[in-house]
Amino acid sequence: MISLGTKAETLKKLYQKLKVARILPQFIFTVGEWKAQREVLVEKFEEIEWNKSVIVRSSAINEDTSSSSCAGKYESIANVCGIEAFLEAVNEVIDSYDADNPDNQVLVQPMLENVYLCGVA
Repeated sequence: MISLGTKAETLKKLYQKLKVARILPQFIFTVGEWKAQREVLVEKFEEIEWNKSVIVRSSAINEDTSSSSCAGKYESIANVCGIEAFLEAVNEVIDSYDADNPDNQVLVQPMLENVYLCGVA
């Protein structure tokens, strides 16, 4: 059985294990890392081949646990294109967290197009 973590951690654990669904690549960092190493993270983001259009997603410590779900509580910003939009989206996601926890995460993934079916499991 796979234990839960943050949204990003759970998706990472499931990445190679699903047989009939697909999890897209991820770029994950903590709020603490964003505050301390923003320029390094932006450089890493710029090097990602799938960075043309992304979704910047919340992945807070208290968002999804074994006893509760806070789906939709925090911001996720879709169709983010370009560095300026990326910076704004990350800051907006971080600002949506109700606790200033440096361990909260931000999850960045490619933006899906022509989606037939998607959802939360």
